[in-house]
Amino acid sequence: MSFLDWVRARHWTRWVAFGLGAIVVVGIGWAGWAVWKSRYETQGNLALTQARTLAAQAQAPGAAADIRERAEKALQAVIADYPRLSSVAQAAYLLGSMRFGEARYPEARASYEVALAKAGWMPQKDAPFGAIQAMQIMIGIAKARGQSVRVGTLELNARISLPAPTTAEHPGPVVYEIRDISDD
Repeated sequence: MSFLDWVRARHWTRWVAFGLGAIVVVGIGWAGWAVWKSRYETQGNLALTQARTLAAQAQAPGAAADIRERAEKALQAVIADYPRLSSVAQAAYLLGSMRFGEARYPEARASYEVALAKAGWMPQKDAPFGAIQAMQIMIGIAKARGQSVRVGTLELNARISLPAPTTAEHPGPVVYEIRDISDD
């Protein structure tokens, strides 16, 4: 009696063989995904590192306009080419900071919104500091209004409005309302 005849003769051995085959196929699929994700993260982080280097050069005093343009294009490329990168929110935040520094406020706001949207899908420990602060502000506002708030890891929905900077056309200090909020 050959091995194949023995397997055919026993009904349960077919199920064991099918089960082991399914485990092997799932394992190969998972390993392929893990390798792809690792390479994706590595390539994305390399592109982000290069963009950060350009951004640092662009934010230096007296930086040429072409360096600022190259840095902005590099950050936009990271955001566009690697939308599922774990640190894409940092790239969007850096892009917003560069635009804010150049007084391009609507574009900066759009970049900050992308950063918040991307950070909202991250665990809190990986989120940029600004996203954590936005969540804490939202909770504080709700407490001040006497509302109860339940915030989970995927439930960050905050809108941040920054006052326009004072200029020669609009002089005067920006006055903020101050409220004391208790922790209870």
